[in-house]
Amino acid sequence: MTAELPLSSQIAAVDFIMQQAKSSLFSAWSTGHESIPCAHVNMECNMAAHRLVLPQFLSPEECKELQFIHKSCGVVGYRPWVLSTTLSHLVATNCANLILPLLPIRERIKELVEEYFGREYELFTEFTGLISWTKGAKIGWHSDDNRPYLRQRHYSAVCYLNDYGEDFEGGLFHFERGALETIVPTAGTVVIYTADEKNMHSVDEITDGERCTLALWFTLDKAHDEDAKIIQQLASLDLHFSDEMSEDNEGQGEGKIRLPFSASSVMYNINANVQQSEAAEEERPSNEQPTNDLRTARISRLGFSCCFAPALPGADQDLPVEVLFGDKKVPGTFSNLLHALQVLQFHQYRLSLREQDSSVGQKECTHRLERDVHDPDFKFHDTIPGSEDIFGEMEAEGDLVNQSDAGLDPYLRCNLLRDTSTETRTKGTTETLEIDELVGSWQEWNAYTLDLWAKVYELIPLWKSSRLLVSHS
Repeated sequence: MTAELPLSSQIAAVDFIMQQAKSSLFSAWSTGHESIPCAHVNMECNMAAHRLVLPQFLSPEECKELQFIHKSCGVVGYRPWVLSTTLSHLVATNCANLILPLLPIRERIKELVEEYFGREYELFTEFTGLISWTKGAKIGWHSDDNRPYLRQRHYSAVCYLNDYGEDFEGGLFHFERGALETIVPTAGTVVIYTADEKNMHSVDEITDGERCTLALWFTLDKAHDEDAKIIQQLASLDLHFSDEMSEDNEGQGEGKIRLPFSASSVMYNINANVQQSEAAEEERPSNEQPTNDLRTARISRLGFSCCFAPALPGADQDLPVEVLFGDKKVPGTFSNLLHALQVLQFHQYRLSLREQDSSVGQKECTHRLERDVHDPDFKFHDTIPGSEDIFGEMEAEGDLVNQSDAGLDPYLRCNLLRDTSTETRTKGTTETLEIDELVGSWQEWNAYTLDLWAKVYELIPLWKSSRLLVSHS
């Protein structure tokens, strides 16, 4: 592996008195992959404004994996049209294994912030979250510590996971004054800055697509260290890990895998107010999925529809689900909607890695599961022939209830999660699904999940003793 250079060596040539310094420097920051060092980084810094922009800090593979985690686990966020995935939420939905890919990245960013701002070994991580902004999301001028309950935030970091102009439109980041006033998001770029009024900033409205980021805040106050809270959550699962991980996992039988389960359905309701009352939620029939459910919207975005088992009296929403792609049924039954979404997003993640490796610059992939939804007159069943008949047969047999996302709000279906990349703008494009490929992805997801859970179980004693979420023993 290429030896890491201290950050101080990378920025020694920069004149800190100048308003702005631009230079092309070598960087040997680890990307978590021995074969992918980040070199020839174009570094732009302005010490007077207490900020740094570092392109290519994350590798394309890291960006894709974090997007997979967010798109398979996220819920509605803290403001309209914002979606979030926090470490606490991952633990609460039985997806604690997906914390692991975040930890080495978080460690590298924390090290960068500490060294750049001269705070070596002084900082604690206050918040870690995968955040995406969708059409309509925006925020005006503010600092990240602008509320009494946010005063503990001293340093901020934003890592962009996808590209302006390809994956989304709008969403430019602006500092109010000083150098580096406008930042155009590109996958892998990290922006770090002080969280106070020296770095007042805003984000333009997202006009199309989904802008994905990893957001972190760091604090000097140990009382606000998020690790202690997460480890306390994980400690309650410790005994269950012992029992399940000791079982024989030959054949990757899913009975041996800790499967994800959904949070309250109100947390997936895109069009609901974040403060929607639980009382309103209780009025929903027990076998009805939310009309504007984020999980079914994402599944629809990939070209699939779902059928759920009839709900028993008193049953919750985590029901077994079967998945269709057009008139093709995916073999097997998923334990619940979040399980189905996670496997389908893993399949898309797997294909995106293959597409990246097979042909740099190639815009078409024969197995890509993206459908054109650019046309405002797009209708779900119009592009999946035979789906009405399939659902009808299933209802007649009494096995499953049609819970497809045909009833999704047109704004949500056609705009919220639309991919604006060039290859999906061609009207009428509908790629084909190879069922065998999806089955293979499901098997790989099993292995991926088992491996991460085994590592979580191995690390829990270290986490409890050190009170830190470290990525290795």
